[in-house]
Amino acid sequence: MKNDRMEKKRSLVLATTIFIVLAPILEAKKDWAHEGSDLKADKAVHWGVLENGMRYAIMPHGEPPERLSLRLLVKVGSLMEKDDEKGLAHFLEHMAFNGSRNFEAGELVEYLQRLGMSFGADTNAHTSWDETVYYLELPSNDKEMLDEGLRIFRDYADGLLLESKHIDRERGVILSEKRSRDSAEFRLFKKEIMFLLPDAKLSQRLPIGEEAVLEELNEKDFRRFYSKWYSPMRMVLVAVGDVDPLEVEKQIEEHFATFKNRLVSPESDWGQVTEFGRRAKFIRESEAPAVTVSIQTLRPFVFQPDSSKRRREELLRQMATNILERRFEILTKMKDAPFSKGSSYAYTWLDFVEITGVELTTKEKDWRRALQTAERESRRALQHGFTEAEMGEAKAKILNAHEQTVREAPTRKSRQRARALVGSISNHRVFTSPEDELKFVRTVLSDLTPEECRRALKRAWNLNNMSLIVAGNLKAEDGKDVVNAVYEASLRDPVMRPEESELKAFAYSFNEEFGEIDSRVYLEELDVSQVRFKNNVRLNLKKTEFEKDTIHIQIRLGGGLLSAPEGLRGLPYLASATYVNGGLLEHSSDEIERIFAGKTVGINFSVGSDAFILSGTTNRGDFVHQLELLRAYIVAPGYREESIIKVQRNFDRLYLQLSQTPRGILENGVRHFLAGGDFRFGLPSKAELQKRDLLEVKEWLSEPLNSHYLEVTVVGDIDLENTIEGVARAFGNLPLREEEKQAYAEKRIISFPSTVGEKSFLVESEIPKGVAAVYWPTGDIWDIGRTRRLSMLAAVFSDRLRVKIREELGEAYSPAAFSRPSDTFTDHGYFFAISVTDPKEVDNVARLVQKIASDLYVHGTNQDELDRTLRPLLNGLKEWVRNNRYWLETVLASSQEYPEKLDWALSMVEDYKSISVEDVNRVAKEYLVAENALRVYIVPDGK
Repeated sequence: MKNDRMEKKRSLVLATTIFIVLAPILEAKKDWAHEGSDLKADKAVHWGVLENGMRYAIMPHGEPPERLSLRLLVKVGSLMEKDDEKGLAHFLEHMAFNGSRNFEAGELVEYLQRLGMSFGADTNAHTSWDETVYYLELPSNDKEMLDEGLRIFRDYADGLLLESKHIDRERGVILSEKRSRDSAEFRLFKKEIMFLLPDAKLSQRLPIGEEAVLEELNEKDFRRFYSKWYSPMRMVLVAVGDVDPLEVEKQIEEHFATFKNRLVSPESDWGQVTEFGRRAKFIRESEAPAVTVSIQTLRPFVFQPDSSKRRREELLRQMATNILERRFEILTKMKDAPFSKGSSYAYTWLDFVEITGVELTTKEKDWRRALQTAERESRRALQHGFTEAEMGEAKAKILNAHEQTVREAPTRKSRQRARALVGSISNHRVFTSPEDELKFVRTVLSDLTPEECRRALKRAWNLNNMSLIVAGNLKAEDGKDVVNAVYEASLRDPVMRPEESELKAFAYSFNEEFGEIDSRVYLEELDVSQVRFKNNVRLNLKKTEFEKDTIHIQIRLGGGLLSAPEGLRGLPYLASATYVNGGLLEHSSDEIERIFAGKTVGINFSVGSDAFILSGTTNRGDFVHQLELLRAYIVAPGYREESIIKVQRNFDRLYLQLSQTPRGILENGVRHFLAGGDFRFGLPSKAELQKRDLLEVKEWLSEPLNSHYLEVTVVGDIDLENTIEGVARAFGNLPLREEEKQAYAEKRIISFPSTVGEKSFLVESEIPKGVAAVYWPTGDIWDIGRTRRLSMLAAVFSDRLRVKIREELGEAYSPAAFSRPSDTFTDHGYFFAISVTDPKEVDNVARLVQKIASDLYVHGTNQDELDRTLRPLLNGLKEWVRNNRYWLETVLASSQEYPEKLDWALSMVEDYKSISVEDVNRVAKEYLVAENALRVYIVPDGK
């Protein structure tokens, strides 16, 4: 099951610190946070509580229509575990899918599939230190479907079977998940948290648990923990969607009124915050991709309810830390900067500890200078505060974010609303409306001074409990004494007050010249307009209501990877990494950020497989500004040296990640191998990449930017005529472009490796994590019927992997199959199944994958299996066609280059509905040929 916080473990290193006794605080959290607060809860939410103490929150919301998101929040996590229960809360969450009052073991997932819900996307759960949350994304909002969802949640609440044979079977899945999460970063996190939290239970209660304990947990342990902690008083049911809250309330009452409180569980003691004064620590993890230096200050949180006063203080701290982090960002672009990334933070976690600090990513040879930079910039902010220009930029960004949230609120997805509502309840925060939050922020920011922000930062910075940590791939024998000495030496150097800076006007505002339209077509069936200007620039438009006041723009030009020059391997990577940070001829990227602070504009650049891609997301009010920025990056790119300096500073970290992690091997070595060794796939050696420079980037991009085929796509909440006029001013008046895109026919040929049946890759790591994958060559995307049926075969194959490798054998946590047809390279594509597993088992897992493939090849699928995988997909398509990204990237972005994509959009849903057992069996017979299978193993070298 998913564990969101473990996925963000680097941020948790900063967030997880030391605690005081829990009981008095949790006792204060039995009621809703808005009761007794001066903050008003969102009026859209219907709040309630059953007689047994179980609470519920229901929020009507119509996007997507006729759908409902359900969440069951259980305020139980790893911090409730005893020493001999480590990992039990998370293990128990898994057991919810392994037999209950109404579902035998193995039945629930298939039952949900038949209802139209997929395992993972629509049915999932996560466990953290203080909570377990179960998710259901119901495919319809009718009473019968809600009854099914509530029946399942009631089973989770008090109807789990927890039988020994199923516990033993799931144990392998748990250990596989633990293996899949193991990494250098995670190991570093554990060492760091043990240093920060020597007297807190948190450091000994990572949700994933400990293997020795997990191996021994038995049925009795599960039943005791389940009875003790899963009670109505600890549960909140959240429903967000296209519903009548009073009707939902009745159904909740029907299903949960008889849910009895069982044992009365006392709150557990989570430990205490221990003040050590100033401490220093050298933490070594040889396989970490970088070195970090951090200054972290901790203090116990004295509980206070959510209120305007508390939120004002948090907003002031946010302002201060945002400005400090922005200073770090600017410093990274200096030629002699000793670090590549910097962060600043000040916040409260779990209402137990306040954490304030800074962290810089560096190299071992530079850690001393990085620590000095962290100390001096922190001290500069604490002593001298912030400039008016910095305050203005920070205020504008925060205010704009809240304004955009208000504009987007009506069309935010129900699952996003449900996530926010659960988070608010779990953290005992008032669930305020976007409108009220904006009003509050405006009021606070209206007269906020630099001095108030400086004082807020100083209040948060606890000099009496400070940790100086140098952590990562360190080889030197330096220790805490050296860290302290470097810090103390830095303290002796004075820091100067920051200087005010002037803001330039944007040098690339539009003139009044409109490009002439050559042709304009309206495609009624798709509600799509297509325009061609006299200069051959193409424009695709679709007005939607899927995201209120949100507009997506994508520009495709030139040939992308197809045009990559031979002999300059790595140039596409360098171009993607430097182009935006290279700024413009008249403005650095930092100036651009200041100029557009307070506006919803952005700029992204990438080298796609068949085009260079520029994109941005904006709103109606800032649409012209977004177009001006995109145009400027086409006509006046800066190629500034600061961009390559920052990229090169990250080369060591990049190549360590590519060589020391299975993911790095997949993205680099395996990708290069599957493309037949084509130079455009994967990165060259570090020495070779270091030879690339900005002049080569400029020489490669100049001609495509100036004259090659260019297609613009705009999708979202647009005014059609204003959008056409804006694009006419931005791109319709550019110099003449190519009338048709170059064919690049010879560049579209790459070969799938056909002379080997097995290939092994070594990871430079001691972490016992392997990857087994099996690949079969297929074809490109352009036979769309075949493409869709291969995707269905992948869904069927994935479900068999789940049953056989995950559930029956426990050899892997999340095995899956995929079909990857190319839309660029002729007749190139592949079907593959992949799994993270024990390195000793990679060959066995690969052979199991081939056995599943052989069975599908010989016997095929059946109607029930197809229905269980197709119904969730069809429900997903209902949401997919209401997604702007679908229309932008899948349908329209190259629709004048490839008009057949418009036909694909018209046929998609009905074609998927028509897929039969015979269709899937036919592609299985054609492509899952044993002789064509290629086994790929990724295993640690153990050095």
